[in-house]
Amino acid sequence: MDVWKYLQQLSLPNHEELSYSFNSLRSSYNRIPIEKIKNLNDFDKAFDQGFPLFQKGQKLRKQGEIEQAIALYDRARSLGYDAPALYNEYSKAFRSLKQYADEILILEEAILRSSQEDKKASWQLRLEKAKELLNRSR
Repeated sequence: MDVWKYLQQLSLPNHEELSYSFNSLRSSYNRIPIEKIKNLNDFDKAFDQGFPLFQKGQKLRKQGEIEQAIALYDRARSLGYDAPALYNEYSKAFRSLKQYADEILILEEAILRSSQEDKKASWQLRLEKAKELLNRSR
């Protein structure tokens, strides 16, 4: 699937209407680039190593320890864990901190990495909302 064509088919706001460029967004977190993620082609190993970190992060997020949760999500991601739940949790964490640029970046990654169309559609809706919130906050 051509991701660019897919994204063009979605009803996104005209980029000229926005007061900034999403291409210039930078994360406030030090996530490693996708190409440096371990176990990219070994789902079982990525799951075994990353899932326990994800679970700990999920518990911390629910307890209000958002930044510690994000650090654990980053570690799980760096080990190749990329279940949809990880991106959902990342998104919730960034939204609760009002770090909309980080939410946008992680949702864009989720859409690019996932093959699940239903997840992509829900992330796209959340992405549009995050872009609106970022635009309003500037």
